[in-house]
Amino acid sequence: MDYTTELKKRTAGVEEIIMNFLPADEGYAKIIMEAMNYSVLAGGKRLRPLLMAETYKLFAATDGEVPMVPQNPVLHRFMAAIELIHNYSLVHDDILDHDEYRRGKKTTHMVYGEDMGLLAGDALLNFAYETAAGAFDTDSVCEACMLLSLTNEAAYMQRIARALSLLATKAGIYGMIGGQTCDVADEGKEISKDELDFIQEGKTGALIEAAMGVGAILGGANDEDLMKIEAAASGIGRAFQIRDDILDVTGDEAVLGKHVGSDQENNKVTYVTFEGLEKAESDVKALSEDALLIINSFERKNDFLAETVTWLTTRKA
Repeated sequence: MDYTTELKKRTAGVEEIIMNFLPADEGYAKIIMEAMNYSVLAGGKRLRPLLMAETYKLFAATDGEVPMVPQNPVLHRFMAAIELIHNYSLVHDDILDHDEYRRGKKTTHMVYGEDMGLLAGDALLNFAYETAAGAFDTDSVCEACMLLSLTNEAAYMQRIARALSLLATKAGIYGMIGGQTCDVADEGKEISKDELDFIQEGKTGALIEAAMGVGAILGGANDEDLMKIEAAASGIGRAFQIRDDILDVTGDEAVLGKHVGSDQENNKVTYVTFEGLEKAESDVKALSEDALLIINSFERKNDFLAETVTWLTTRKA
């Protein structure tokens, strides 16, 4: 089976997991559920939960072959949570950037209004932590331990706590929000390359680091391997964002499903601004190759994960 077909199959499996955790459109406040679900159901690569599941497979010591989408209910909650966090950031980002389209559809605030868009973003973030916190449920922990042939449920709960802490930190002021803050505050200003790197590491890289870090923790990675995963994820995040910067200059709106050239229109400094297109392309390739060296260094191999890194850094959309 070719990579594109396999990616569609696995993404569909990830999508099904996410759908299982979305709130029902009901009650007096159902409009907020509708706005939340509109954002999530608008599509997307489901990159972060996919990376989480594939990294989990590198370390999950299970009997027999690990399924295409691992069946660990604890992992599922974190996969849903990180996609909810990602979508909250997009809803708020679209408001800040005055974007009317995302993924070829009207943005959430264009459909529900700016006030409800802000609330939908808030709700997605809070619901993400509600979803992840449910991983401490006794039945979920018991099933996860059975799948991993573990007898110490208390020790697995410690893994869950560590994963939750990592997720919260990477999504917060020392991660994604920190990067977004500088991105907004510096709009139209001259900034240094170091500050741009900080912005991109936080705004894009932090959630990819969270995704792969949580997958590694829940799968049983030791501290040394977790550090390696974080280094690989950091490189993937940087390469992914630089690729986004390149596509904002060279991309096709019909393929991307969003407006091209918004960075220049909003006076945003990007990697391409500093380095130019040729150097940006070269740096994406180098970052990708370094990440692949790390991923392929582990005892358990995951060829699909390696192919995904290559796809992410050469994509057209």
